[in-house]
Amino acid sequence: MIKSTTRIDLVDRQIGAAVCTLRMRRGLTMRACAELCGNGEEWLRLIESGRRPLDRLSTVTT
Repeated sequence: MIKSTTRIDLVDRQIGAAVCTLRMRRGLTMRACAELCGNGEEWLRLIESGRRPLDRLSTVTT
């Protein structure tokens, strides 16, 4: 079964790509960036690939 791509999926992918770009521009490894966020490397990998939605409000406000 093929999952249809929704608008939200596309937004999550765009946000993930932006996170990846910013992380690399700052010269951070996935591990270092994830630790700064208080999460694990797998969490960041899922965010950057667009497979895990990023809770935008709590990320911005904390």
